[in-house]
Amino acid sequence: MSHLSLKNNKNKLNITGANMLMVIFLFIQLVTFTWGQYFPPKLNALLFFGSSIGIGMVCMIYFYGKKIILEKKEKSNSHFVVLAILLAIIGILMWINHTIFLKHPIIAKESDVIPTIIELCQRFISGNEVYAPIEKFGYHLPVTYLPMQWVPYLPAAYLDFDYRYIVLVIWVISFLIIFKSARNFNNPKQLFSYGVLFLTPYFLSSVLVDKPIGGIMFQTVEFMVAAYYILLMKSINSKNAVWRGIIVGICLMSRYSLVLWLPLAVIVLWLNEPRKKLYITLVTLLIFIVCIYIIPFLSHDWMAFYKGYKYYDNAALGEWTVSYDGSGLPHHLFRGFGFASFIYQYTPNLPIEAKIALLQKIHLIASLSLVGLLNIFYLKIKRSIDYRIFLMASFKIYIALFLFLIQVPYQYLMLTDVYISIMLIWELSRYRIVNQLPQAETTT
Repeated sequence: MSHLSLKNNKNKLNITGANMLMVIFLFIQLVTFTWGQYFPPKLNALLFFGSSIGIGMVCMIYFYGKKIILEKKEKSNSHFVVLAILLAIIGILMWINHTIFLKHPIIAKESDVIPTIIELCQRFISGNEVYAPIEKFGYHLPVTYLPMQWVPYLPAAYLDFDYRYIVLVIWVISFLIIFKSARNFNNPKQLFSYGVLFLTPYFLSSVLVDKPIGGIMFQTVEFMVAAYYILLMKSINSKNAVWRGIIVGICLMSRYSLVLWLPLAVIVLWLNEPRKKLYITLVTLLIFIVCIYIIPFLSHDWMAFYKGYKYYDNAALGEWTVSYDGSGLPHHLFRGFGFASFIYQYTPNLPIEAKIALLQKIHLIASLSLVGLLNIFYLKIKRSIDYRIFLMASFKIYIALFLFLIQVPYQYLMLTDVYISIMLIWELSRYRIVNQLPQAETTT
């Protein structure tokens, strides 16, 4: 009996140690994301990437060879108290956002992200071709936004209010959904601490709006994209196949960052869940994409997606040649994120177009190679790690590499990476180790 107790305590210590190490990595991510401009750009890029990928690796290492279960949900009045406090904090931050929106109107010359969304919504309402190039900003702009990047803003277009409130509403909805699943937290203080952790990037983006993270709150819609990926991480632990298919569809129809990881996810689910459930998820995903994109939009111009994709090459060329501070170095390449600055500086004999093409090749080859290696790795250890843990950790590792190698590493894109880290830590806290797996060694 004492031996069993000691074993359980050791497992709990492992979980605690893993959480602490992941929180340390998350802290590094938050610091480098928020105050990265005060560090040497390449050092900041490596710290952000290393801490991001480190969270996924720690997750795999600590849960390898362990049998786990999801804690049972327990209702408690203390949970409602914690929720009320967190919602009060969110309410204060939303009022701060309201004042920010009043001080910073939407101006296309500063950022064309939200003006593009406004234009697409207005075209849809008026019955015009949504995916025709935009000329009204003073330059030729092919439409690259997929439907879930602009369709959620139609209520703002119909009711004529600031589009940026939609971002906040979607983010709050994602928070409420994951909080509902957090009833298994027996300790209200623990639940509150995880809630505060979830609110931290939102708080920093609200109170540091001028410096150093600039216009993430009032010039971009990244909190909406982050909310999508928050729900994606949540869906990995969901038993609802339709819900999972819808969430994957939403993510694909906003940004297709996860598309190279999906084959790995399908293989893992094929090996571990009832085939019927996987089929339902895939059919739901297909129906969602057909109904929201292919029939209403892509069928009007089958080359629209390709044209939008190719526009990124032209946009990248511009970003690789523009300097705003007189240093002569491209502004967004040397903000402290991504591998682009290394390619730019350490290939001096290549023209800009060749530098971009080289990074694109590295990006594609590295991403595909990582997914392939993760696939082989899982087939060898599949009996020694819970498949849900592997899916969450592998996606964390994949997205860290994917964002590190993108051709223009805008700072605001890294917000989604930070929230994926937070969600991994959040979801892992719902698990409890019940025993060591008997086959903890590598299997074939």
